[in-house]
Amino acid sequence: MTHPPSLAALLETVAAQRGTAPALVSRTERMDYGTLLRAARRVAWHIAEHIPPGAAVATLVPHTPDGVAGLLGGLLSGRTCIVLNPLDPTARIAGILNAARPAAVLADAAGPDCAGMPRMDLAAALAAPDTPGFPPPLPPDAPAIVHFTSGSSGVPKGIAFTMAAMLHRCADGYPYGPSDVSIGPSMPSTSAGLCLVVAPLLGGGQVLLARLASEGATALLGLMRDNGATCAAIGPAILRMLLRLPGARAAFAQVRLIRIGGAGITGADLAAWREVLPASTLLLHRYASTEGGVVTMFPVPPDYACTGMLPSGHLVPGLDATIVDDAGHPVAAGQSGELVLRGPHLALGEWHHGDFVPGRMHPDPADPCCRVFATGDIFRREPDGMLRFLSRKDRQVKINGVRVEPGEVEAVLRRDPRVTDAAVLAIESTAEMRLLAYVAAPGADPADLRPALSALLAEALVPAMRPSGIIILDRLPTLPGGKTDIAALRTLAAP
Repeated sequence: MTHPPSLAALLETVAAQRGTAPALVSRTERMDYGTLLRAARRVAWHIAEHIPPGAAVATLVPHTPDGVAGLLGGLLSGRTCIVLNPLDPTARIAGILNAARPAAVLADAAGPDCAGMPRMDLAAALAAPDTPGFPPPLPPDAPAIVHFTSGSSGVPKGIAFTMAAMLHRCADGYPYGPSDVSIGPSMPSTSAGLCLVVAPLLGGGQVLLARLASEGATALLGLMRDNGATCAAIGPAILRMLLRLPGARAAFAQVRLIRIGGAGITGADLAAWREVLPASTLLLHRYASTEGGVVTMFPVPPDYACTGMLPSGHLVPGLDATIVDDAGHPVAAGQSGELVLRGPHLALGEWHHGDFVPGRMHPDPADPCCRVFATGDIFRREPDGMLRFLSRKDRQVKINGVRVEPGEVEAVLRRDPRVTDAAVLAIESTAEMRLLAYVAAPGADPADLRPALSALLAEALVPAMRPSGIIILDRLPTLPGGKTDIAALRTLAAP
């Protein structure tokens, strides 16, 4: 059986081809491919010499050229690599490290505290002697990468992947090339963010290291403009915000492809974005999950228009999906149910207390190379074969006997151009269950926006689906992992 090329082999090949061409670019630094390869090798061997086989290393490195070189070194060290976000709150980092139990933490000297874990200095690792090649890799079926995600409860959960799964996620059918200049504000501490760094590098192009949280949106647009960005991977909320800024048209002037994921993208969003983007820009709408990677894709045609929410797209090759009811039986076309995935590149399982456990991933009885994962997401298959995301399974409620998907209500609220994000919750009161809407609309006048949103809801939804109240905020509160903080929203519930 032949195995696909390893990450080490792919990186060595592209570095030999690209040499002194820029690989990583920030506002103040550049690193070429040859330098990146040598730096990653030094870090990988430094880790391998200090951490025994079978143990794990955590990377807590900045989003800089040196930090990315350190991250690649961790991935190629032959040790399980736990990828952390240095911008997370200190308490969250400490909680993850205590749960992950790595043998050491590769960190920048100016970075956050390592919660008492042995610390490996990034600068020292980068200054280690040059060595040929990389350390021996992990077995193909071993947990190579661990990302910690935050659920609605805010408790971090480690999701473990093989290296092959990560590389599979990097190849989505719309590859990067040597002439591409890509940008993605997501940190590589998420599975999507990691692919947004690795995939463009393996294509031989430039990766723009954007630090939205610390440098701001204007600086991000300037980085895109000054370096001629051609590819971007941006979530809906950030894209809405960026394309409203004065410098957006110049920053996106050369962008050929925008990978965008997330629910709630409407026809109104598409129309607004097309007013700013070049006519030739392809919007690639994708649905993905942490455990499943990219599940569906929809290359949005230039003339595509819709009055509701954008469909998620067709299933990607190499993945099977079934929509099932509450009893686990497949539903008929046009009916909604939970999406269940099956494939060889799903997550392996979870990382608990320094060890791997299967977690919610189940072996496929028909094929030992495949796993099965129930996503908890509610989908419907449309007549044209496209899948459409509706909501999360655990958010489904009934109002006056009517089944309500809050995601559908949120999509309507987002049609107003002043709304950057929305969340709809079912609130239990002494009299009845009711819906409350929370909208993020920075700078909007509530006295003007609230009646407009009520009219929009009345035009689109049946009475049972219309929220009884609309709470207008500058932004929605979020958990450390970036998800909406549902508990915080509930404290804002009107009496």
